[in-house]
Amino acid sequence: MNGRGQQGMTLLIALILLMAMSLLGVSALQGASLQARMAHSELDRQAAFQAASAALIEAEWLLQNEAFDPGRYAPACPAGRCHEPPASPASWRDARWRKNGIAYGTSGAPALPDLAEPPRLIIDYRRSECPDPDAACRATFVIVAHAWGRRETTRSTLQRRVVMPLAATAGASTDASSPLVREAWRPARR
Repeated sequence: MNGRGQQGMTLLIALILLMAMSLLGVSALQGASLQARMAHSELDRQAAFQAASAALIEAEWLLQNEAFDPGRYAPACPAGRCHEPPASPASWRDARWRKNGIAYGTSGAPALPDLAEPPRLIIDYRRSECPDPDAACRATFVIVAHAWGRRETTRSTLQRRVVMPLAATAGASTDASSPLVREAWRPARR
């Protein structure tokens, strides 16, 4: 082979190596971009989860600080208070949450920053019972909280069952120092 043929082969090999390194660089850039999107989505999901958790806490505060009146709870869920609704609030669409849910902040809780909109909550009254004439009566509720993240497409729905001791006289508010019996929260839907 002469020197001229070898020079052309060197150029061809250099071009092939340059193309391979360019493909590796583009692939690394796409991987970094994907990881950044995944991290942003996880932060958004965590914001929605934290907002739903805050709404559960607010609902517990409402239960402890408002007078218990079973007449406020109905299947149609007026003003966010349900009693044996035909469909679980966990299965509701966003529009129904906006219409029937209690908006977060009703208790005076500070606004949650950087969310698409404030969380909503539903207090579902299940039953009340007086197991012993000498013991306090108690009511069982299921609280469902629905929250959006920074984007409206990111949502988190949590629910918790709460057993609340009732005041001795009808219509009186419960003692704020009386503890609620809480079960651990759980995701209401996946």
